[in-house]
Order: sequence, then C-alpha cells, then structure tokens
Amino acid sequence: MTFSDLFSTSGNDFDLWRYAYIGGSQFIDRYLEKVSSKESDSEFARRKNLTFCPTDAADAIDEIKNSIFQRIVDVSRIGGSKLYTQVMSGELGGVDFDYRDMNTFMGELVLLELLVMGQVGVFVDNFTEDQLGSNQLTAGNKHPFLQVIPRENIEELVRAKTNQLIKVKFNDLVFEDTDGVVTYYTESVTSELNKKPTITQSKPITLEIDKIPFVLFETSRPMMMNVAEIQKALLNLHSNDLRMAIEGNYHVYYEFSTAREGQDEPKHMKQKKSVTAGISTGRKVSGGAPGFVSPNADNLRASMEKIASLEAKIRRQVHLNVASQNPRRQAADSKEYDDRPLEAGLSAIGQVLERGEKQIADIFALYMNDDTPTISYPQRYDLKGDAERREEAKEQSDLGMLVASDTFRRQTHKSIAERIYGHRLSSEEMATIYAEIDQADTLTVAPDVLMRAVELGLVDLVTASNGLGFDGETVVPKAQEEHAKKLAEMQKAQSIGFNANRGTDTGPAIAENQRGDQKEEIDDSDN
Repeated sequence: MTFSDLFSTSGNDFDLWRYAYIGGSQFIDRYLEKVSSKESDSEFARRKNLTFCPTDAADAIDEIKNSIFQRIVDVSRIGGSKLYTQVMSGELGGVDFDYRDMNTFMGELVLLELLVMGQVGVFVDNFTEDQLGSNQLTAGNKHPFLQVIPRENIEELVRAKTNQLIKVKFNDLVFEDTDGVVTYYTESVTSELNKKPTITQSKPITLEIDKIPFVLFETSRPMMMNVAEIQKALLNLHSNDLRMAIEGNYHVYYEFSTAREGQDEPKHMKQKKSVTAGISTGRKVSGGAPGFVSPNADNLRASMEKIASLEAKIRRQVHLNVASQNPRRQAADSKEYDDRPLEAGLSAIGQVLERGEKQIADIFALYMNDDTPTISYPQRYDLKGDAERREEAKEQSDLGMLVASDTFRRQTHKSIAERIYGHRLSSEEMATIYAEIDQADTLTVAPDVLMRAVELGLVDLVTASNGLGFDGETVVPKAQEEHAKKLAEMQKAQSIGFNANRGTDTGPAIAENQRGDQKEEIDDSDN
C-alpha cells in the first residue's frame, strides 16, 4: 500500500483506527450504537454508563511494538559529529528538545504511530538566528530537532519519478523542491458561507539545504486495518451482554390470562389484556397457576463464545498484518501457523525504521554541514519470551540426539543458537558462533553424558574437556598431575590409618624388629 492508496482512504477509517487504539470513553462515545430502534434514549444512556471499552486491539499492537522496541537499544550509530552523538543520546535538549534520546523518540513516538496508522511523518526542523534569540538558546545547544507529524496532518505529498520528495504540505507549511532549491511558505485556507475558499500564502523562504526536511515512514499495511472494525463489534457485544446480565438476571413472574374452570376472570386482567415484552417484564400465559421462570442463558452464552472468538481473531489479524509486510509471506490461516512470516514482517518494520532514521541523519548532517553517520538496526525480531525460546531449544536438542548424522547435529546446534541469541546478537557474532560449532570436536556438551563417556572409555580426557568449555590440551596434563598427587596423599594417609587400626606401634615396634634382625645375623656368623 502506497501513500496515494492511504491518502484516498476515508478519514473516518483513520479516526476509527486511532480511537480503537486510544480506547476509553472517546471510543465508546463515537462507536457505541443502539441495539435497535426500540431502545429509548434513556435506556441507551443507562447502558452506555455501564459499558466498558475492550482493549484487545491495543494489547495486540503493543505486543508488536514492545517486541521491536526492546531491540532498538541494539541500534548502532557510528560516525557523525560530536554534536550529533550528544543529541542522539538525549543531551542538549535531546532530539526533540523534550530530552528524548533517539531510541526513545523512535520507539515511543514514531513506531507507535507507524503501527497504528501505517504512516507517520517526521519534520527535521532547525532554529534560525531569530529563533535562537527568542528562545534564549545558545550557540552551544542549537541543533536540528524532530517533530512527529501524524498521518491526519499530512495534507499533500508529491514524489518525482525518482521517488524523491518534491512537495509536501502539513500543518499549513508547504515545502517545495525545484531542481535542488528548497523553499517553504505558509498556506492557509479560509472559507465563508456561499463564497469561494480564500487561500493565503506567505512569501517563500529558501532553505540552506537541498532536500526537503521531511521523512515519511510507511508500512505496506497498517496494523489496525481489519482490526478496528472487530474492536467496534466487540464494544457493542460487550455492552449488550452486560445489560442482559445486569437487568435480566432475575426470575420473571407470570400469571395466566384465562380463568380456571368454575372461576371468573380476575378483574385486573379484564382491564388489561396485554403487557410489554422484554427481559424485565412478564407475559400472561394460558392455564395453570401463577409462578416464576428463569431467563434462558443460552443466548448470553452464545454471545460470550462469539466474543471470545473475536478476541482471538483480533490478535490473529494483527499478526497477519505484520506478516503481510514481507512480500514473500506464506498463507497463515490456522492458529498454529509458522512463525517465519511473522518474524520476517517484524524485520520489515525494523527496516522501515532504519531507512527513515538514515534519511533523518542525512538531513541533520546537511543542516550542520557534517558527515552522515552509519546507522544499523537489528535484523531479527520475534514475539517469543526467553522461557519459550529455551523450551523450544530443549526440544531441538533432544531431537538432535536421535539422528545419526554429524551434519544434522551441527545444524541443530546452529538452530538452537539462533533461536536463543539470534534476536540479540549481530550477524557477525552469530557467524562466529556458527564457525565454532563447525570446528567443534564433539557435538555433545552435556556434562553428565561426557563424564559417563569418559568412565566407559568412549572418549579421551582432552576431547571431553574441550566439550565442557576448557582448553583440554593445556588443562588436562595439569589436572592429571594434580590428581596423581592427591591419590598418593590419599594412599599414604590410608596406609597410616590402616596400621593404627591394627594397634601397631609404628615407632618402637619397627626399631625392635630391626634389632632382632641384627641378632640373627650375629648368630649366623658364629656358626
């Protein structure tokens, strides 16, 4: 979906998308409807006061936002001037003179608008000398600053065949690029009854840069598309169910409209032959004694099941909108669809942010006559938590032991590494991990397995040591030497303890034995 596609979208859709995310009383006031023409204004007002706003759409979009926002801390910004580095880190008033750093500005403002509305503009403004004095700024903290322009405020946007922006209008400001000369002026339109609109323009001013200082972020599909309408339906279903649960949750009295045999019809029934139907009123039936009847809960139960279905559909539809950002997406109709298209869609949104920030940095550098920095965003994103990733890695590890293939096991280890750290580490760091897996002598690193293999004589100590993360060539000889010393000390201690347990005097007794041996030698010499 291009800008022109969304530009032609009804403004009512934009309002619905935005208020579906905002929620609260604003969404209720605009989109809660009467159940039927028979519902009076007073009944509708009472039901409206009891109505709450569901937040399923906002929760699903926040899940996407948070999964991307948590990776923005890994954005790399290399190069640029010292002033650029200070501003990006939130110093000197920050990127918007509201003390936001670039990560916060992109994650809290740009990303949220991008997901909800599908488009958001960023105006890269710069202080003039007149503004410098009026705002009591000093030359030390004068720098370009950023403003978020909501989709509704962008009135016109024109690109050349080269996709270069040549005209944009927002907030009564008009920027035009004529062969590299950028001018801007204000344009306001006033209209009176039965008269043609009057257009008032200020004198054009030429900028000192050769590019319109405006950046448009846009996705191929807004996250609220086909979602906000479901949120609207949920609002009305919840409201009607709550009314039924509150006002219809008691027994209904009934009495018979015909008299029993041998009795006259009651006087009050002769006066009124019918009653108003509804969940809080009774009806007259024929035959039998008066009594009470409980409301049928089947309708309410069916409505609650429909609500649960719509709540699940909202999250599923948001995920499908994310997956649609990837042009090579796959069909995903079931709840257990492959996560690859979803992760590719998250990466595509990350690339939109990266491309937009690069344009912002380029305009910043033009204003300050500095070099453009190099900006890199993470390549992988996903919605899984650490516990879920560890569980999946454990399942893969168990499967790796079932196939007698060295290549399969190495690929399994690589897949485990990617699943646990692929969303956090750079491509270079992951490549290092893959190389170490390819070069490893053993693919079994579980300590209990390695130690049992050593006991059974299935593997040497050096290989087992390397598998446990040690430098086997260095540490094994030292360990064997220390182990031999310990065995000798243990044998010596056991020998001393054995003699002591037999009651042997290891001092005088040995000396007496030596004297006896000497006496036998003398007797033998006499003979």
